[in-house]
Amino acid sequence: AAKSQADAAVAKANSNIKDIEDANIKIADLNTLANQAKSDAMTAKDNATMAATNAQTALDKANGVSNKVTTIETDINTINGALSIKANTTDVNAIKKRVTTAETNITQNANDIQLKASKSDVDTINNKVTSVESSVKVQSGQITALNSKTDGQTTQIGKLESSYSGLTSTVSSTVTGITNNSLISTQMIKDTTLKHPNFSDMPMVEVPVTNGETYTVTTNQPWEANASHVFYIRVTNTDPNSSINGVYDGKSITLPALSEKIYIVFRNQSYANRFINGQYWVKVEVTPVSQIKVSQLTQDLDGFKTTVANTYADKVSVASQINQSATEITSNVQSWTNNRLTSYSTTQQTTNSIINVVASKADKTQITQLSDQITSTVTSLTNETLITTQMIKNAKQGFQNLPDFVVVEVPTDIGETYTLSSSFVNRGTETAPIADVFYVRDLTITPSSTNNGAYDGKNVTFPAVNSTSYIAFRSRTVANAFINGNYWVKFSKAPASQSQITQLVNDINLRVIKGDVVNQINISPESILIAGNKIQITGQTYIENGVIDDAKIKTLSASKLTAGTIDAAKINVLNINAANITTGILNADRIGANSINATHINVA
Repeated sequence: AAKSQADAAVAKANSNIKDIEDANIKIADLNTLANQAKSDAMTAKDNATMAATNAQTALDKANGVSNKVTTIETDINTINGALSIKANTTDVNAIKKRVTTAETNITQNANDIQLKASKSDVDTINNKVTSVESSVKVQSGQITALNSKTDGQTTQIGKLESSYSGLTSTVSSTVTGITNNSLISTQMIKDTTLKHPNFSDMPMVEVPVTNGETYTVTTNQPWEANASHVFYIRVTNTDPNSSINGVYDGKSITLPALSEKIYIVFRNQSYANRFINGQYWVKVEVTPVSQIKVSQLTQDLDGFKTTVANTYADKVSVASQINQSATEITSNVQSWTNNRLTSYSTTQQTTNSIINVVASKADKTQITQLSDQITSTVTSLTNETLITTQMIKNAKQGFQNLPDFVVVEVPTDIGETYTLSSSFVNRGTETAPIADVFYVRDLTITPSSTNNGAYDGKNVTFPAVNSTSYIAFRSRTVANAFINGNYWVKFSKAPASQSQITQLVNDINLRVIKGDVVNQINISPESILIAGNKIQITGQTYIENGVIDDAKIKTLSASKLTAGTIDAAKINVLNINAANITTGILNADRIGANSINATHINVA
């Protein structure tokens, strides 16, 4: 009874826990927000670049006229029922090499009104461009306002969208590093006298750099004769002929410097001459350092959503999000590296429950509180994903008799349990799902949406039956969605161990699970259950008032058995060895003895 109560308590606890897997709580629109911020920033920078070009043209004209020129222009046009009013001014100071332009524009037609104001300040001496632009677009049922500022490598965007169904406010900042200046020149290649210490026929160019800074080497020298002919090495004793160090058209290398010098090596002088003569080029550039910051507030009839996210050049993203509706509040804080979740914390609150989750790559803790129950769980997540983006890139096409499928081979341990999870959506229904990612354990097993297909909200867990398992994608298009970072996929060993405490009004259950082994203690008003693979009791143990009514003991040592009185209706003993036996009446059909010593023997 106690065991069934324990199992019932845990089953109730698990049934009330809304599962928050790390694979399923990626902050919505994180990539979309970052990409939109980057796109808006590029548009603003393009406008600033155009302003700089126009300013330079105006400056060139001013140099031929006078030291300072100011032009003011207004224009009103009415075409096909549309009214356009435009005013601009250009202030050119040829002495200070500075051009300032300002423009306002109002466009009106039967469907919308657009207002735009912009100002650009170009300093040609310091090569600095500052551009500020504001626009408002009013349509039936919708208003969009956009403000942008570009100052050097920093672009800030503020955007407000309002309609009768909701409001969205977004603020973003994008900082991009400068990579236009190559640290290696044709003259450096021409003047070098260095040779690789292990290959005397390979010219080597020493490039001064900053220790620890990351550099990217690119070239338009093609892959030729089934080999690369330009190499990037960081220490002179590195073998440049390794394919890891080869650079060619279509393949660049990005690595941090290990000292104040890096080296560009050419296969021989003939190949170096190609670069000296201008046939090909090679560049060594500081790797772009970029950062995108985004904050967004969305409001509609269903509630609020706020998101704050930072994305850095090392592909690390941190983000927090709060979702609030009439029935639920959820807050998330997450950290991502290379589009892979590395750690997170989540709080989810409804009218009848609170769930808190904290997880890293290795472990996860979860506390669930209901009105009549508290459950805390600690789970080991010691295994990282065994499938990478590069593995998907290199995957072959064609699987079993499915020519469109793309398959990744993953080494697995026979008998070990693995889990496949993915953020890719279910294109079918809940009862008839259509999955696009599959965990196939053997070549005789067919990909199946209902059996081994994984999608957002459904993981697939099976023990491996071979030393190689297969992750199959329905098509190259699906595979590319993962390569491009639109979705993620994770294949890892199932959690190794878990501990859980469940507390109800009249029941407390403690259990530790590792594989198929479950050890637990359950306390209820009726009984206490201790169940385990191995139970050890140490120290002084006292059982009060002889409450053990019945016992099954496999082995009993009589040398440790001490009793005052043994009262039994029948005792069967093969041998009795005793110095003294005292009894009232000894009844026996036959007594055999070599010698009997007695004061009196009475025979009836």
